[in-house]
Formats: sequence, C-alpha cells, structure tokens
Amino acid sequence: MRTLFASVLLIVILCILTFLVVSVFVVNQDNTESELAALPEPQQVSVEQTKSDTTLHSASPEVSRVPVATPEPQPSPSPPLPSLPTPQPPPPIQSPPPPPRALTRLERREARTQARGATAQNKALKNRAKKKTILGTEIPTTDVDPTPPGCPKRYLTFVNDFGSHNNQLITLLNALAVTRDMGYTIVLPPFIDFERRRPHKPTKIYDFTLFRQAGYCFVTELNTTIMGHPRKHAAYKLFRTLPANMSRPYHLLRPSELVEGEVRKWLPKLPLNFTAVHRRSDLRDMYMCKVPEEEKPGFCHMRLDYIRQVQREVNKTDELFFLGTDHPELKLSARYVRYTGLYTKSRIISAVIDFFIMTKAGVFLGNPASSLAMNVCNIRRSQNPPLPCYNFTFCYDRPPFVVGWPCGSPMPGISFSLEKE
Repeated sequence: MRTLFASVLLIVILCILTFLVVSVFVVNQDNTESELAALPEPQQVSVEQTKSDTTLHSASPEVSRVPVATPEPQPSPSPPLPSLPTPQPPPPIQSPPPPPRALTRLERREARTQARGATAQNKALKNRAKKKTILGTEIPTTDVDPTPPGCPKRYLTFVNDFGSHNNQLITLLNALAVTRDMGYTIVLPPFIDFERRRPHKPTKIYDFTLFRQAGYCFVTELNTTIMGHPRKHAAYKLFRTLPANMSRPYHLLRPSELVEGEVRKWLPKLPLNFTAVHRRSDLRDMYMCKVPEEEKPGFCHMRLDYIRQVQREVNKTDELFFLGTDHPELKLSARYVRYTGLYTKSRIISAVIDFFIMTKAGVFLGNPASSLAMNVCNIRRSQNPPLPCYNFTFCYDRPPFVVGWPCGSPMPGISFSLEKE
C-alpha cells in the first residue's frame, strides 16, 4: 500500500515539473518574436550614399555602420578553346629490305683477315697502355762504377718493349751488335712480360759470359753520377735494322743456370734425336699461310698427320715428340711431352726452357714466320755441327726480318746504324 502511494506521488511531481518547463519555454519564444517585430526594416542605399557614410563613420567613430549591399561580381570571359592539330596522312609503308647477299669464299677470307687485323691492333693498343703502368722497367742503380775495364764510357740503352719475348731477344741481340760496332757500352734493359705485367732481368734467363769474352761491353746496373745518363734508342728500330755487314750473335747465346737445370731435367724424358714441334696457332692465316686452304704448307696448322709425315721422311718412326707452343691450351690427340715443371706459370721462363729444349732436337718443325722458330733455327745453324730446320729455306740471321727474303741479300736502303758522335 505504501509502495503504491509513493509511485502515485512521484508521478504527480514529474507532471508538475514538466508543466513548469513547458510554460517557461513558451514565454521565452513569445518575447523573442515580439522583439524581432519591433526592429525597423533595412533600407536600400546607393553607392554614393555608402561612400559618404563610410567617410562619416571614419570621421566619427560614434556613428553606427550601415550595412551596404555588395554588387554582384561579373563572370569573367572563358578562354578560347585550343585549335586541334591538322591531321597528317599516315607514313607510307616501306617494303622490307632485301635479304643480305651470301659472301663468297674470298670475301669471307678477307673479312676474317680484317677481323684478325683489328684484333691485333686492339691488342697492340692494350699492350701500349700496359707499358705505361709496368713497374720495374727502370735500370737498377748502384753506388759504384759497373763499367768493365777497357769498355767505352759512352752508354746506350732502350726500353725492350717491342713485341713478345722472342722479338725482345732479337732486339737485344741487335743492340749488342750495334753498340760493339759503334763503340758503346750497352745498359741491358729488362725483358717485359706483358701478360703478367712483370719485368725479368736478362741475366736470370740467359748467360752472357761468352758475350763478355768476345769483346761485347755491357752493364746491368747504372750509376748516373759517374756514368751520366745513357743515350736512349727506340726498340723497334733496333729490331728492324742493323748494319748490312753484321749478323746477330746467336752463337754466343747460352741459357742461365736456372734454365739449363730445367732443360737437363726434361731431356731424359725424350727419345734420342727426338722431334721438336713448335705450334703457333695465330699464324695459320698470315704471311706464307695467307693462301687458299688447299695450298697452305703443313706448318701453318701443324697437324698430327704433317708431323708424322715429316718423321717418316727423315727415317724416324712415329715416336714421342716434344711440343712447344705459345698457347698452353693447344693440344694434339697424340702422345707427346710438354714442359710442366716448376716455372710453368712464368710465361717467359717456360718459353725460354721450351726454346733451349727445341735447339737440341734431332728434327725441328716450326713456322718460319714465328720469331721463336726463327731464333731456334738460327741457334741450331750456329752449332757445330749445324742442326737443320725442316722446310726453312730462308735466312733470318740479319734484319730486316722479311718473310721470304733470301740469305746473304740485305734489303737495300733499309740498313741502319747509329750516327757517330
């Protein structure tokens, strides 16, 4: 009963509060409408009146500001539309080029020759660039006077940078002959290995004792304080030319103790009077080999059938032979011996070891256009008794080195000697 009474009382109180809130809201709404109705209506004012009112307002701050009607903005003219480009006619359809004509055999051979020439030229340019960065090309110095007794006090040297090692050997032999003839003492320059970019002392590879005994004056060290600066000469001129009455002193060239020791180790591995073969792959289309394939001599490719043919021709059986090459990757499908000793990684020393092994062979096969084969053949001819070189019909012991130039006939107009001072 009490709960019912309390609920009724609470409802009565809520109703009274709701009535009071609604009454207050209605009274406030009526007051707001009456105030708005009492305000004056806004008047339209001209632009001149606005200017004058603005002036008055700026002069008298107490005057209230009158609202001014703002003129409507005029729309700006739209920019003209860009003109469309005139359509161009489509390009004419070109017919495909005709297929290239097949090259003839002669044209293919000429293209290969030109490609090899470009490759050789690029290699020469690379070697020329390497020469500028090779260290050790300077002559070693000393604190004493290295000039042998009785030798002239005029000195000549050069940078031995013309070609590979056997070309450098030819240049050095020519320089020894020239300086002896003209009364100079030569300062021996180092050999240069362009592949490894390393210099090699001449006395490490060759023994020059016989040169000294024969009256050749040379030193391996330099003292500019005592000797002054030696006269320098171009290596390519020393390689190409010599006085016409002179020959290279091949007969005095001997291996150093290092090279001789390796040669003695490998000779017992070969038969008596063995056959030595020098295979030069990059000359198969040059010089005397620049002929049609069916006309090329056997030494151009130096194949196994040619080697066996020569062995039978000189009354030898198909026995073991020694193979020397400038390219270690070249191989033949036959049994042969190659130098694979301690100095295999040194291209110059291993080539010199091959060189002196081939000078002791009973039969030597090589390409006459190769400077290595030419040097081997000239040393064999200078031995007592002379050893032959198979199919070498030309003489190369005097410059100029021209393939096919006969023995004893120096080329006129190209002989060379140093002018006397």
